[in-house]
Amino acid sequence: GAAAHASTRSPRTVRRSNAVAWAAEWRHDVVVPGQPELQRRIHAAMFYLLASARPDVDASISPVGLSAGGYNDHVFWDAETWMYPALLALHPDDASTVVDYRFRTRHGAERNAESTGYDGMRFAWESARSGDEVTPTWAETGRLEQHVTADVALAQWQYYLATGDQDWLRARGWPVLRGAAEFWASRAEPDGDRFHITDVEGPDEENWPVDDEVYTNATAATTLRLATRAAQVLGETAPGEWARAADGLVVQPPQPLGGFDQVRPEFRGYAEQQVKQADAVLLTYPWEYQQPAAVDRDDLDYYALHYDPDGPAMTDSVNSIVAAQLGQGCADWTYTRRSVDPFVKAPYEQFTEARSGQGVFTFLTGEGGFLQEFLYGYPGLRWRADGLALDPTLPPVLAEGLQLTGLRWQGRSLDVDLGEEATTVTLRHGAPMVVHTPAGAQPLAAGAPLTLPTRHPEAGSDDLALCRPASAHVTTADPSAPPEAAVDGSPATAWGPASDPATPSTFTVRLGGDRTVGHATLSWLVRPLATYEIQVHRPDGWHTVAEVASSASDADDVAFGVTSADAVRLKLPPTRRGAENPRLAELSLTS
Repeated sequence: GAAAHASTRSPRTVRRSNAVAWAAEWRHDVVVPGQPELQRRIHAAMFYLLASARPDVDASISPVGLSAGGYNDHVFWDAETWMYPALLALHPDDASTVVDYRFRTRHGAERNAESTGYDGMRFAWESARSGDEVTPTWAETGRLEQHVTADVALAQWQYYLATGDQDWLRARGWPVLRGAAEFWASRAEPDGDRFHITDVEGPDEENWPVDDEVYTNATAATTLRLATRAAQVLGETAPGEWARAADGLVVQPPQPLGGFDQVRPEFRGYAEQQVKQADAVLLTYPWEYQQPAAVDRDDLDYYALHYDPDGPAMTDSVNSIVAAQLGQGCADWTYTRRSVDPFVKAPYEQFTEARSGQGVFTFLTGEGGFLQEFLYGYPGLRWRADGLALDPTLPPVLAEGLQLTGLRWQGRSLDVDLGEEATTVTLRHGAPMVVHTPAGAQPLAAGAPLTLPTRHPEAGSDDLALCRPASAHVTTADPSAPPEAAVDGSPATAWGPASDPATPSTFTVRLGGDRTVGHATLSWLVRPLATYEIQVHRPDGWHTVAEVASSASDADDVAFGVTSADAVRLKLPPTRRGAENPRLAELSLTS
């Protein structure tokens, strides 16, 4: 077999063939000029994914890939939701193993549905060779985390959009989509013209069992609609009950929560408790659930303040992608830092599962989410049947650009080069196509590159601090609360020192040259317990322009004498012993 053949080859030949094989893989790449540490982490993440996938087998990827035996090497929703999308954009042949695995194990999914009293295919929360549910009996997840069937369905549809392969859709994708739709149609519980799904657990694994869980219901409804679309593509007939269930499923309506106007409660009876990880925000991405942008924004900001502080990396990955889509200042970059800095470990840039360093290692789920930020976040890539959608944006820290080489769509190969002012899309191989942009559909052909504007959400703002370089002087730093978080335009991210409570700290924002400043607005998640100073920097040094006393308010509106400055600094007093360190959500400066 393969092992016997390999044993006949010399080490030099093996090394040479290995180098050739990897060189072919790296023709499809993500490049961040001027960011060597970030580049190393991106390449490491892609290496670990590619090392755990191959195109000639119908096997999926566990949360630890081939690196260890964590989670018994079982397959979870992690494969479809977090790892697969990065492969699909650059290596669709490798990605095919994830979707084809679900086709191969479809009979196990049918047995899971039948054994629990439902129709169609109920894909296992923990799946192995057969597709039968193999979650340990002591864990509630195998019984309750039924959303995995929707996650499987979305990946099937995404593969069709990305490849355009109708033969695959008919032979492999459609049976899986049909089976998933049949499951949800039988799982939805009628209540007049409405439908409910009760006794489940969403991606938030800290609150269960619950009813009408927002992610579960919305994705079940979307699965029914995607299966209907697949039927139309193939000339098949979708049962009318699919549409009735999709239209009638209760998806929690937005309501005021926690100071935000339009938040979707995570489930019926949600009482603003902590949640483990991204759940409702996943409706915005990857599901593209149709709702007002104000709901997308409030879901992002509200839940960012309610996640478990020791939650997994992929929550901030999706937060970054959604922030980029919404144009929320440069919060996308804050979330990028939060999605990698607390998790990656030297010397090989491998991810831990939790911020504390606990959990499985190497955590490919986190690696895959991190990669998606540079494929679907900053470029704004979304799959369409008739083209690619792009809406590029760059935070100032990536001013030297972001390059996608060898991006794949329906047999074509493209390069997407995000520059500070403009993005160039070049078709390297394949027939002419369409690129969907905020300005409308644009044609793209080989030899005729397309130029798009690169969005800069901070442009035009009168906030002199917005997205400017920020730094902090503290004994120790909190990688989940970087200084940039206090000037990124988001009310839900914050800078905070992780220093000894007896140590004072400073926070500095550089204004990019002399600016006229005379007013500061500060929003605190946790305010200092004693008076702090606001200082400005002039050629002759630092000058205190205001002393702000402690108060019960979480906001300070401070006017001081208008002056010229190239930097502004906060001097924070030591935190009283036993108290919580301050957390600055946002510093805004105007003239």
